[in-house]
Order: sequence, then structure tokens, then C-alpha cells
Amino acid sequence: MRVGQSIHGHNSLPHWCSPFSLEGGMSKRALHVLQHQGNRPDWVYNIGIQVTPGRGRYWGTNIVTFAPQFVLDNQSGCKLAIAQHFVTKKEIRQQEYLTALPLCSLPFHWPRVDLDQLLAVKILDIDHCRWSGGFYIDRINSFHINMRDPCGTCHLLKVEVVQQGPTFFIVFADADVMPPPFRIDNCTDVPVLYYQDKTGDDRLKTFIEPQKSIPYAWDEPTVTPLRLTLGIMGGTSASYSLDKLEEGEQLHYENFIYLAATATFDTSWNGPTPELVLDCVHNNNIMFRRKEKSKRNQLWRMTGSGMLEHEGSMPPRDPRNPSTNSEPGLVLDIADLAPRPGQCVPLTLRKPDVCRRSTQTWRFTEQGQLCCLAGMMCVQAVGGDRGLQDGAIAVLGPGPSSDQQSIHSDKPSTKVASPMTTSDSWPSGFEYSGAASRNIPGSNIGTSKPTPPRSAHVPRHMLISRQKLRPGSGCISVRVSMDGPIRVIELVDIQQRQVVKRMTMEKDLEDWEVYDELKGKKKGNFRIPASGFVTELSITLKNGIGVSLVNSLSEELLYLTLKNISVEVVAKPTAITLDASVAHIQADNQMGGAQRSVVLFVSPTSRRDVLDNTPALYISAHKVPSGRWKAEIFKHLYVSTKRMTVHIEEQLLWKLLQLTGMGKDDRTLNRLDETFDTHRALSAVTSIQSTRYYFGTVKLSVNRVTLSMVTSSKLTPDLKAIKNVMPMRLIAFEQANIDMRSFEQYHVFETGPFLISEITNHYGGELRGQAAKILGSIDFLGNPLGLVHDITEGIAGFVKDGNVGGLLKNVTHGVSNSTAKVMSSISDGISTVGLDEDHNSKREELRTVTSGSSSDHIMAGFRGLSHGLVGGVTSLFSQSISGAQQEGLGGFIKGMGKGVIGTVTKPVSGVLDLTSGVANALRDSSTRTSNRDPGRVRLPRCTQGPGGLLPPYSQAAAEALTVLHELNDNNFSEHLIAMEQLTVDASGDGNMHVLITNRQVFFLNARRARTDNIVLKISHSDILHCSSITTDGKFYVELTRKTSLSPDASSTSLNKPRVRCDRLNIAKKVAQQIKYAKNLFEERYQTLDVDNSSDDEDW
Repeated sequence: MRVGQSIHGHNSLPHWCSPFSLEGGMSKRALHVLQHQGNRPDWVYNIGIQVTPGRGRYWGTNIVTFAPQFVLDNQSGCKLAIAQHFVTKKEIRQQEYLTALPLCSLPFHWPRVDLDQLLAVKILDIDHCRWSGGFYIDRINSFHINMRDPCGTCHLLKVEVVQQGPTFFIVFADADVMPPPFRIDNCTDVPVLYYQDKTGDDRLKTFIEPQKSIPYAWDEPTVTPLRLTLGIMGGTSASYSLDKLEEGEQLHYENFIYLAATATFDTSWNGPTPELVLDCVHNNNIMFRRKEKSKRNQLWRMTGSGMLEHEGSMPPRDPRNPSTNSEPGLVLDIADLAPRPGQCVPLTLRKPDVCRRSTQTWRFTEQGQLCCLAGMMCVQAVGGDRGLQDGAIAVLGPGPSSDQQSIHSDKPSTKVASPMTTSDSWPSGFEYSGAASRNIPGSNIGTSKPTPPRSAHVPRHMLISRQKLRPGSGCISVRVSMDGPIRVIELVDIQQRQVVKRMTMEKDLEDWEVYDELKGKKKGNFRIPASGFVTELSITLKNGIGVSLVNSLSEELLYLTLKNISVEVVAKPTAITLDASVAHIQADNQMGGAQRSVVLFVSPTSRRDVLDNTPALYISAHKVPSGRWKAEIFKHLYVSTKRMTVHIEEQLLWKLLQLTGMGKDDRTLNRLDETFDTHRALSAVTSIQSTRYYFGTVKLSVNRVTLSMVTSSKLTPDLKAIKNVMPMRLIAFEQANIDMRSFEQYHVFETGPFLISEITNHYGGELRGQAAKILGSIDFLGNPLGLVHDITEGIAGFVKDGNVGGLLKNVTHGVSNSTAKVMSSISDGISTVGLDEDHNSKREELRTVTSGSSSDHIMAGFRGLSHGLVGGVTSLFSQSISGAQQEGLGGFIKGMGKGVIGTVTKPVSGVLDLTSGVANALRDSSTRTSNRDPGRVRLPRCTQGPGGLLPPYSQAAAEALTVLHELNDNNFSEHLIAMEQLTVDASGDGNMHVLITNRQVFFLNARRARTDNIVLKISHSDILHCSSITTDGKFYVELTRKTSLSPDASSTSLNKPRVRCDRLNIAKKVAQQIKYAKNLFEERYQTLDVDNSSDDEDW
């Protein structure tokens, strides 16, 4: 295969690809086109190849499909630019990338196959939008990509990579279709820097504002390891793995304070300079200066002993461990040796000294002053309110209780007024950690100007308050948790955590006190909003419900009984909880001729077992609202079952599969799929629109299952077709105890079909792991595990309770069961060697036992013996004649050979059938009552009423249907029309009944299926007329029937039997029903069956 010559013109040379197989499967080939001009790389086309066998009339044809390996499908509402990742590392022109309009689809081929095969996308609707990180498109995946705008805001896009045949469909959708993979919740009051590890681009380092929440996805999905770095300007940073749901390393930052002149931060301040704070200038002198953001000379720290430590007088420290600095800093003090009563003393910085504790220990009073321990003196500005200006000296002076006039009349001391010429130990323009040189988002949050409460007589120039450089405690906890399917990175100040008691209405938490941790700022009482309604629904059905499963062929397959049902639902605005339990479950096999009447039931317990009061089925679910997303979010889903016994019958299994649509006659199988590419594209698009299900915890616990399989050698053609297409072959086994591990997963977020596939694969693997138990229970081996179990149980009962009878019963049951199964398997094998299908089919009918009583098994054994003896005597003659009729002389010779073999095999098979029947009878008689299977809850229903419609269930009709099947030797193709009682006798001996079917009419003298109870049986083909008559005050149903046929219609003899009825309305009703059945019979007899095959489909 190669590209056509005309694609790139004569200046190119297409190359042939390497050979590929046409036997089946999928492959890919790269088609190279060499460029003659210059040393340019080849054009390469990636083509996917799929070889599939045809269907229907094309079953012998292999269909080869060529398709592009990659198809891009833009299902979003944005205009996208798409390019190979290496191109995006530089400024590129419009010709170098693909443009995908909304709702468009286009094939994609790598421009350079020798470079990284990663795809990058950006949104053209956003000006100067950055390219996303590169991601793989040659593997099935579902993820989000992240694109940044010039402001650093994240714009997410949902990407789904789906493989349909040989093509990978890369489907883009809006991010609001599904929840984002991550969310960063900044519940603190400071901005936090976040970026992905090992991303060298500084433009990807962005701040998240305080009290904000943003969705996030990895900027570079292919860079490993995938870790997120969080940091605070002027503080610490740490890297976190988002795969672990745990609390990580805390973030720390120094939280300094300003010593502010409170009045200058008031909006009513009309002084010359607003926003004045204490600043250290000129050899540790303290003055009022205009506030500058993050200037270290204006920052202070209150120590645990009450000292005000100056930040600018010491080197920066590690915020995680401030005590690591061995050199103590300078603290606020007065310039004199001791305070002067009634006089102002300038402030300065000194080293901490225990002897100066009174002037180095400070407190903020309720009146809004900054005072030391030395008397009633406070920090203030010289000159009253007019002294509050930039450059004013800060002093420690008398408080408002002293004579204010003395303060204004006193001149400042020489020490205060003398200029300072010595340079500062730290430059006045020094900025802490560079924080002032960058515009940090939200850096002004928390630096509000609260005016502390004060008395009216405190002058404004004496008011000094503290203002935090940044709000918060300086310590932030970082934790990764789950909010539904979203991994949340929670940033919470440790002082803003609070634990509150929560009211709960969940049933499993009734006896518990539940506490929730609130994050972020403190809130009021935690309670359900007044506008929220709580709905509680409780349903209890003691007698339960029954579900009847009827297929399109009017056959009742199953009857499911659920008893003692309890359902409790609590619906709140924030969640819906469901608790449901079913105490008893039973599923009956309602098909005619079923070998096992019950398919599913709760395993009976013996006296030695611990009493188990758990329900047969328990379901618990907790669902929360999903908002606008196409997702269903469950906090948990628990499903558990009791010990169950399952009897799988092959015929019922294929019928159930047929009910799901398997095996239907689809004429499209005989046509080529001309819309193959359209179906693949639609399937890829719908995959991204499919509803996903999230489960915080999903646990399916299946207790021990006692499994049995009953195979069938006689299947209808439609069921054989289903059996042939199934990849498994069934073998008969009995009572294999299967123990399977629970299906348990956490934080699952997948589509429904994927989850079902996971559950199916899990339990399929568990069954394969129990193959040894199944092999030990196979019939043709005699069920050795069952034999060992019976003997062990009998010995245990004898040793523990001295139960000799139980020991004998268990041993007898085990030995007879194994004998019956081995004999039956040998008999089947010998009968197959006889090569007489008619004989084998009749043998299966004679051996069929539906009631399961011991006498029926013995009678079935004798019928098998007699059939085998008769078949052996007549085998040579019947096989020879049959072969001659079918194939002439050659068939006659083959028939003689088969007859000779049958003469030996058929009697032997009959003897083995008798042995098997006797063993089965002995097994059933020795079975304990507690180990017997339960009977059907109700008899199979009559599925065809007037007009062929499904009638309501009637116990009388079900009993009549049972009588019919016993009278016609289980011919299930004959349908019941009606059964009526004609006469009533007090003694019960003279009761007369009529049983009307779609083929004949029975008149019975008792409602029992015995041949001697049949008074009159007439086929509808013999009935000419039916009417109700009255003679001598008595009421009759008169039938006109043929008794002998002659070519001359006039010579055909007729007979008019009459059957008496107690009332005229009964006679009229029965006559009408017989006429209706006669019409149905005639209509069916004269109907021409349509052949499903058509002439135009023949070759």
C-alpha cells in the first residue's frame, strides 16, 4: 500500500509500506512520501488497518478497512488550534497548526514522526491563550487539559481518547460536561502560589486569591512525577502528591505587625499625613513615618514575654522555625535609663535586658493605647494631634490622666531634639523578601484599619494600635481529600478550624454522635437551611411482590418472588440515602418440562449452622447532587447477599439470552455495513457524552453460592444457534460450593458499561479460580465432592450427636447419588455409540422426570429398560430399512452395521437406565427434609388468552394447564383455551368438566389428569358444529362430528354427542368457547407460513 502519485505532485516519491496480513486483526502502517526539494523530512500518513470476517452471506469474506489512525473531533463550543507539541515551543504561524471549528471532525497525521508524538491545543477564542501541555493520543484515556490566559487563569477542556476499530478518536468537549480532576480551595486570608513541579515556565506560576476556589488540571500531563507545589510569598513552599489522600506538610509565613497611629487611618482624619506607623531611623530612633508595604524597619513582632521585637534589626529567619536564629534582635525601649514622671521620653531600640523589663514589656490597652509597665505612660506623638505627621518623634509620655497642659508647655528634651547623624544599622529602604517589589494579588487583604475602642477623653495622638502585615496565624494546613470525583487541595488556617456537632438522619448513624470539621472562617450554628425540606419514605411489604418473565413467544420463563421487603429513603437537599432489604428471594423455572423447578433460592441451613438473620439481599446507597455535570455521584454503594443456591438449566439459560435479543433473525447480516465509518464516529462522540458514575466506596459482597448445572441434549434450532455462537461449552455438575471475594473499589469514576464489565470480569475470574470445585462436582465423575461432603456430614453427626440414622441416610444419599450420575453418564455415552438419533430422542423423553418422586424415577428406569430391549431386538431390521430408504444399497449396508451395534448397545443402555432410575429413587428417599429444594411458589401461568393476548394470572387456569400437559404427554405446543365445570354433584363423583385447547376438546368426569377420567375427546378437525340446546328442561352442549369419511360427502356418517350442563348460561358459554377454538384451529390450518428467505438474497 502507498499514497497516490497525484497527492503531492511529481516532485514527490511515494514509498510502498511493509506487507500486512489479511487473515484478521488490526494493524497500522506509516506511508512515507519523499520530497525531492531540499533535505526536508518525509510526509508521513498513519493509516489504520482492520480485517474482519463478513457476516451473513459474506461469512466467507474478509473485509479490509483502511482508516486514518487519528481523527480529531471538536464537540466543544470553542474554536481550537491543534498542533504537534514541539511546534508550540516557539511562536508559530497560522499555517503551522490545524484549526478545528466547533462540531467539526478532521483526520490528523503527525507532521514530524521523528519528534515527540504529543498533541497540544489552545483556544483561539481567548486572546493570547497559551498552548496546553503535550498529551498522548495513541492510548485510550479520559482526562482534562489546562490552558492559561495572559492573567494565568486556568481554562480546562475535556479530552476523551476512544478507539473504534483501527482509529483513535480524540474528542474534545467543554469542561462543564464532567467534574474537573482537581480543585484548589484557598480557605485562608493570604494568597497562595501554585504550580506544577518541573515546569520551568514562570508564567505557569499563579496565585490563588484568598477565600477562592479554582478548578485545576495538570499543565504538563506527561511530566513525571506529577506533583503540585504550593507556597506563600515571604514564607515556605512544599511539594505535594495528589495521589495520596492525606494531610501534607504545613505552610508557614512570618506574620509581623505595624504599630500604627490609629487616628491617621481613620477616614475622617484631615491631618497632613495619613497612615502613620512607627519606623526605626537614624541610629535606632523611633519616629512616625508613612506606612510602606513590607518595609522591614516598620515591622515588629510581639514575643511571648510581651516585648516588641524589631524585624529590621535582625536577619530574616525561617518561618517554620523562628527560634533557629541564635542572635536576639533589638526590642522597643526608651532612650533614658528610666521613665521620667510627667515628662516625655523618646523611644529607641535596645537589646533585651531583664533589668529593663518594665520599659521593654508592652501591652495594648482596651482604650487603644500602647503602654509599658512603668506607670501610666503610653506611646504618643509630640505636639498633640498636630504632631502626627511624617517624621514626628515617638515618645513615651504621661497618659490622659495627667495634666495635659504640662505636656503642651514642656519643651522636648535635648536628646529628643538633637539631630541624629549616625547611619542606621539597616537601610531604611530595605524591603522584606522582595514582597514590596512585586504586585502580589490580595496582599492588601487583612491590613484593614480597625479603630480599637477608646474612651472619649483619650487624645487621638495617644492612640496606637497594631495592624497585621498579613492576616492569619502564619500556619496553613494542606490536605488532599475527595469531594465526589474531585480531588480537593484544601488550604486552611489552623486557627480557622472548628469542629461542630451535626444532626444526622441516616439510619446507620442513629446511635452515633457525628462531628464535622468546618474549614475557613467561623460560621454560626451549623444546621439545615430553613428552606430545605427533608422527605422520608418507608415502605414495608410483608408478602412481597412477584415478577413474571414472559417472552415474545408467550412462554413464561421465570417467576421471581421477593418477600418481606423493607425500603427506607431519606431525601434532603444535600443527599439521598437508600436502605433496602429483602428477607426472602426465590426464582422459579416456569418452563414446561423443566428438570429443576426452582432456579434460585436461599440455601437452607442445618441445625449445626449458626442462626443467620441477615436478609437475602441488602442494598445501601448514599447519593449526592451532581449539579450540571453528566455524572451520578454516590458516596457509597453496598450490596450483600445471603448464601444462595442456583440451579442453572441449559434450556432456560439460552431462553434468557434469547430474550435479550441474541439469536434474532437480522437480515442486515446479509448486507455490507456501508455506514461503518459513521457508526464509529457516532460511538466515539457518544462516549464523551455518556453519564459517568462516581462511587466513593462500592462493595458487592456475594456469600457462598451452591451452583448446579443441568444440560439438555434436545434443543430447538433457535436455541442451538445461540449455543453455537457462545464461546463456552456447558458441562453438568451439581452442588459446587463457590466462595467468591467481594468486589470492592474506592473512588471509582467510570461509565456504566465499564463498571458492568469490571464486575463481570471480577466474578468471572473468581469462578475460574473455583474450577477445581466445579470439576469435583461433575456428573460423569459421580460428584466426588458431594460424596465426600455427605459422608463427612454423616460422620460428624454420629460423633457429635450419636445419630446413627443420619449417618446411614448421608452415606446412602452420597453413594446412590454418585451411582446414579455415573450410570447415567455411561448410559448416555453407550447410547450415542448406537448412532440412532430417533432412538436416543425417544429415550430422553421416557427418562424425563418432572415431579421428582421416587416412584417416578423407578418408572422412568423401567421405561428406559423396555425401550432399550425393544430397540435392541428391532435394531437390525429397522436400521437396515431406514438406510435403504434414504441412501439405497449403500444406506442398507450402513444400516446393517448400525443395527448390529444397536443390538448390543441399546439393551445395555436400557439396563443402565434402570440402574440409574433405582439409584435416583434411593437418593431422593434418603434426602433429608432440610436439604430438599423448595417447590414452586405457584404453578406456571396460562400465557395465551383470547386474541393471543397475555391474560392476568389465574390459579384455576394454571391448574387446568397442568392437567392438559399431563393428558397430552407434555406437548407444550398445545395451548389451553378454557376449562369449565359443567355439572356439580354433591358426592363429587358426578362432576363433569370440559377442557378446551387449540387442537381438541376433552370431557372429563373429574378434575384429575388420568386417562380413565376422559369421557369424550374430540379433535377440532372432526367437529362440524357446536351449539347449546334445551330438551325437556335440561341443558346440553351438542357437538356434530364426523365418525367416518367417504369420497362422497353425502355418505359421511355423523355423530351428535351431547354433554349435559347444570345451567343454560354454562352451556352457551362452553359452546361459544368451542366455536372460538374451532375457528382458531381452522385459521391456523389454512395459514401459509412465510419463508424468511427471499429470492433477491439468493445467489
